[in-house]
Parts: sequence; C-alpha cells; structure tokens
Amino acid sequence: MKVSMIKSVALVCSLVIAGMVSAAVPTVGTYSLNYDWGCDGSYSTSSITLSADGTFNTSSYSGTWTENNQTLTFVFQSGTYYTGYHTSKAVVGVQKANSLDGCFYMLQTSTTTLKQAQESLDADGMKAE
Repeated sequence: MKVSMIKSVALVCSLVIAGMVSAAVPTVGTYSLNYDWGCDGSYSTSSITLSADGTFNTSSYSGTWTENNQTLTFVFQSGTYYTGYHTSKAVVGVQKANSLDGCFYMLQTSTTTLKQAQESLDADGMKAE
C-alpha cells in the first residue's frame, strides 16, 4: 500500500513539475503571425516581435501583450485584440476588431529579443544595473 501511494505521489509531482516547465515557454521573440478575418482559410502573414517590456511591434502597428497560464493576449492601440493558447513555439487563437472576428496562428521564428532580455537580467531575474 505504501509503495503504490509513493508512486502515486511521485506521478502527481512529476505532472505538476512538467506543467510548470511547459508553462515557462519563452514568449519574447519574433513570430510569423498568420491571420484570417472571417476564418475562411485565406490567411495573411505579418512579422510580430514581442519585447520583454510587454510591448509588441509589427511592420506598421504596435501595442501591448500579456501571458497568463499559456494564454497569450496582445492588444493593438486601435483596440483590436488577439488571444490564443501558447505552447512551445506556436500560438493558436482568435482575434476581434469591432464587428469582425477571425482566426490566427503564430510560429516563433527568432528568440533574439529573448536572448537580449536574458542578458540584461541577473541570476535572480532582476534587471542588471
């Protein structure tokens, strides 16, 4: 009985740890943003860079982004927002602008910004002076 209880606890602990590891997906970086207003299969593509300070830029627009429990949300200055599930180097979700709805996916293409952000932090995750 004790052995099976220990195995069960070990399994639960490993699942929790695995969940924490997957939740710590690097978000900062450059992505290929593929979006489809109307979700009819006709995607357009743009590059989007998520910066460590919680802002993002595309070739023409900017805004802010947040991530909580692997849900990435970014909001353009116009109020248009995208929200989706983030795992590994991909995000899949939906977007909304006024009366328009759409679908999107993004694939990470670069972590240059991530590397720059890591270099500016000390071992405790505090901004290096």
